[in-house]
Amino acid sequence: MSWKMAKVLVVVWAGTMSATDVVEEVRQLVEEREALSAEINSARPQLDADERRFNREVQPDRERLKVERASLNAERPGVESVCRGQVPAEQLAAAQARCQAVLEPFNRRVRELNSRAEQNQAAINEMLARAKPIWAKQDRVKAIAARLGSLRGLLLAQLQAQCVQSCTGRSPEGTEGCLQVCYDGAKEKAEALLSGGHGTRSFGR
Repeated sequence: MSWKMAKVLVVVWAGTMSATDVVEEVRQLVEEREALSAEINSARPQLDADERRFNREVQPDRERLKVERASLNAERPGVESVCRGQVPAEQLAAAQARCQAVLEPFNRRVRELNSRAEQNQAAINEMLARAKPIWAKQDRVKAIAARLGSLRGLLLAQLQAQCVQSCTGRSPEGTEGCLQVCYDGAKEKAEALLSGGHGTRSFGR
C-alpha cells in the first residue's frame, strides 16, 4: 500500500469508530466467542450421544409407529363393521361377544401405540431441550464471526493509519520502508486480535 492510499484510508475512516473502540469491540467479541466455544465443546459429547440415540432408537421407533398406525387405520373399518348394526334381541349377546373379541385387542393396540408415541416424543423433547440452547450459541458464534469479518477491514485501516502517523517525517525511502514493515505488523496484529491468539473457530449443526 502506498503513502497516498494510506492517506485515503485515514480520510475514509475519519469520523467512524476510533482504533481504541475497534480494538475494544474486537476484544469483547473474541472473549464472548471463546466462552461460547468452550460451552459448545463441553456440551458436544452429550449432543453426539443424543444424535446416536436418535438414529439408533428414536427414529427407527418413529418409523415402526407409523407402520403400526397405518395398520390400525386399515383394520378400523373391519372392527367397526363387527361392532355396529342392529341384531335381534336373541342374537345380542352373541353379537356383543363377537364385537368384544375384535374390539378389545384393537383398543389395546391403540393404547400401546399411543403410549409408545408419547414416550418417543418425550425422548425427542428431552433431546431438543438440550440441543436448542447450544444451537442458539452456535448461531451467536456465527454472528460474531460475521461481525469480526466486518471489523477486520476497519481494524486494519485503523492500524495502518497509525503506521502513517508513526512513519511521518522520514525521507521518501525511509518512509516507504517504515510503512512496509509497519503494515506487515499491522496485518499480524489485526489477525492476532481477531483470533484471540488461538486462531478462528467455527461450529456448525
